[in-house]
Amino acid sequence: MDPPPTVYLDNAATTRVAPEVIAAMLPFHACAFGNASSRHRLGFQARRALERSRACIAAALGCRPAELVLTSGGTEANNLALFGGVAGARCSQPHVVISAVEHPSVARAAEVLERRGVGLTRVGVDAQCRVDPRAVMAAVRPGTVLVSVMLVNHEVGTIQPVAEIARCLQGRPMLLHADAVQAFGKLPLTVSGLGVDLLSVSAHKIHGPKGVGALYVRRGVSLGPRQMGGDQEHGLRAGTENVPAIVGFATAVKLVHRRGYDAMRRVAGLRDAFEREILRSIPGASVNGGRVARAGHISNLNFPGVPSRWLVAQLDACGVLASPGAACSCARPAPSPVLLAMGHTAATSRWAVRFSLSVETTVDQLTRSVEVLRRLTRCWRHPCSLRPPKC
Repeated sequence: MDPPPTVYLDNAATTRVAPEVIAAMLPFHACAFGNASSRHRLGFQARRALERSRACIAAALGCRPAELVLTSGGTEANNLALFGGVAGARCSQPHVVISAVEHPSVARAAEVLERRGVGLTRVGVDAQCRVDPRAVMAAVRPGTVLVSVMLVNHEVGTIQPVAEIARCLQGRPMLLHADAVQAFGKLPLTVSGLGVDLLSVSAHKIHGPKGVGALYVRRGVSLGPRQMGGDQEHGLRAGTENVPAIVGFATAVKLVHRRGYDAMRRVAGLRDAFEREILRSIPGASVNGGRVARAGHISNLNFPGVPSRWLVAQLDACGVLASPGAACSCARPAPSPVLLAMGHTAATSRWAVRFSLSVETTVDQLTRSVEVLRRLTRCWRHPCSLRPPKC
């Protein structure tokens, strides 16, 4: 018997690389393979491609190309923002504020800073995963050098009030960083509209390649480098630039621009219809964070009493690929810090599954996913046999 067709609903972890992106990258692996720092024709060719790509990504963010530091991805960009921001502040007793629901690349970087003697305050969220700007302001104190609040939560999709936080912080001597990895290409955004000093983005969430991202650094902001060696990326990120991946990143950005944000509104409509059908057909199911504005590609659902790891494994066997949470944390059996911060218990947080869509997701795929979920949850709750139903 042929295996069931694959329905990929883990796009918040990574997206399929678009064919146009692969085609754009190939020449820079083959004939145009020069080092962008070399002083000969192949090096100049690579440098021109790199700077054109930087300008394309910068234009999408509404910043100057010189304000963009190209990195190996969102994690490096977030680490550079936190470690670099604290080092650049040159404060004897620095203090950092983050939300309690940040991605591990921010949360764990902040923990390392705390162990090194940096003050750290984690601001809580409400039951919908939303940060209150007033709570952020209450956490600020003399010596605060950096505030980091993500724009879109990676597990439940909640859109955080970053622009409002920026207005509250205006005129204060501290940097505002936003992790926009799950927002870039999904929501219309510019760095000036958000009012941030630092902003992280990544390629592989928008059908670009893995291993490339960027950090916007507002002109005039001083960061300490995290990686020393050569003078690449304004001296903040030494190392030979990954020109093929950077070209691929820019190509993915162009595809987002070509499709327009109507494509993401269609995705949000599919997500909402998917959730309505789940709530209608599976008793007890609920949406985590579903009562506030969310990015349209993420749906985090609770299936009471059904262990998410079992459910995700059975979904996989049936050809539906989803996740019990963020890919960076899935190897750890501990409950989701995001759901715990929202008020879940350790037990209820283990009933949650994240489904994440893309512009490639279809109605038929979601219809099939609902039917598989309905059968699997019924099987767990009414175990008339030891084996789940055939898919």
